[in-house]
Amino acid sequence: MRIYVAHNYGRRRGASVETLQWNVDSSIKIGIKLIKKGHTPIIPLLYHYVHLMANGSIPESVFINIGNDLVRASEALLVATQPMDKGSDIYGEIAIAQEKGLIIYYSIDDVPDISGES
Repeated sequence: MRIYVAHNYGRRRGASVETLQWNVDSSIKIGIKLIKKGHTPIIPLLYHYVHLMANGSIPESVFINIGNDLVRASEALLVATQPMDKGSDIYGEIAIAQEKGLIIYYSIDDVPDISGES
């Protein structure tokens, strides 16, 4: 199953470089767990590296739109972290998932293992 990993990022909230990297690394680790469970993770925080290479030449809104498109292309959404605040993009991602009727998981433990390797 294609599962979108909804995770805090923090660039627009002034998070430190270390915090941004920790969030990216955390979402990758969650993606690895999903792969081991037999799923295809969609990890939008990997666009962190695109943002860095673009040297700020692409507006943040473009990355938000890409993330929203990726939610729409998913079969499920995993809320990997609690949203940072009421303005968190995670709430928008959840709303899109609900509109599309996607399965929403709130814990990696709730995602079924379909790998056949238990």
